[in-house]
Amino acid sequence: MFFLFLPLSLFLLIFNSTPSFAGKARMESLGGEDVSYYYFDDPRNVLTNPAHMNVIKDFIAFEWGADQDRVEGGNSTPKAEGGFFKSSDFFIYGLYLGQDEGYINRNDATNSLTDTNLLNQDNSSELFIAGNIGNEWGTSVKVSKSKDEGTGVNRSQESVSVKFGTVMGNLGAHLKLVLFDKSTGGATDAESFRNDMTFTLGANYSIENFIIYGQSIRDGYEYNRVSDGQKDVTSKKRAYVAGGGHSYQLNERAKMFFNVCYKRITVERNSNLADPNSSNTGLTNTTEWLVPLTFGLEAQVKDWLILRGAITQNLLSNSKKSYSYNNRTERTTTNVNSGASIYLGKLKIEGLIGVGDTANNDGNKKGVLSLGNVLTKTSMIYSF
Repeated sequence: MFFLFLPLSLFLLIFNSTPSFAGKARMESLGGEDVSYYYFDDPRNVLTNPAHMNVIKDFIAFEWGADQDRVEGGNSTPKAEGGFFKSSDFFIYGLYLGQDEGYINRNDATNSLTDTNLLNQDNSSELFIAGNIGNEWGTSVKVSKSKDEGTGVNRSQESVSVKFGTVMGNLGAHLKLVLFDKSTGGATDAESFRNDMTFTLGANYSIENFIIYGQSIRDGYEYNRVSDGQKDVTSKKRAYVAGGGHSYQLNERAKMFFNVCYKRITVERNSNLADPNSSNTGLTNTTEWLVPLTFGLEAQVKDWLILRGAITQNLLSNSKKSYSYNNRTERTTTNVNSGASIYLGKLKIEGLIGVGDTANNDGNKKGVLSLGNVLTKTSMIYSF
């Protein structure tokens, strides 16, 4: 049966009438990048901590997807992106294109408006460099800039962010700093969005196959509808994560892991815009905490085929919003993903086999593996 899977998968990849979108296929099928980063060496790890370029290098990667990023806003269509990383005699360098961010903040700032037309991040380019001076280190600079003057309004967007990372024995640390991310011009020339000096700071420590980690996130934005000197919408977000887990090498071909963490997210949002939805007007404070458990398995079943899967469920969760004084416990939080990697020499094709409860389902096909759910998100990596 496995010998039939390779030609079938390649056929679906190329000819399937259902679009085969790119994504972080391997990471998503192992519980998501925020979990699998700590347990598996993967090319996408360099996008979190550039110091991983010292271990994962000399490859080119492509991620299939749309030309605009909507995955942050909950849409299952990810952004097309890709890049290469190459070692030299003295350092490792790389260039990665298309990892646009910031959509979810712009969408939140304007979610009560029907005529906004702000530009999202687009055409981002990220330059990487890494090396080893006793400790492994890496850094990157990402720039995004675009404009559109064809709508009667001068619209523009630009952003700059930097990343720093290090690995010192069993200790790893990384910092992402958004220097600025702004859009001007939307429905009018005066409409603007700005997100300055936000950061993500993380660290992890491993002891044999056990790992503990923590992360602190500061985010937020200012949105102005008209140039009257007032801030029409402001948002401040603080998030903290602390967790740990353990990985097991079951045998030479299979690895299992489990992860549990505590996440706490607080958001303070103030809107002066007229909005029939009272939840989006005035000052709201939202506090949410959750304790998700994830465990998964990756196994090499053939020399050319690896299968993997993971399940995640919130063991505990709670959410409170100040304007309604309601406590709410999250429901239906169990999610299962699976995936596969096909090796053709130095070329590797990775894809999801379904995406839990949201994969190309049309009514009664939720949770059902069908041909339309095979390799629904696809990436290709070539090692050289």
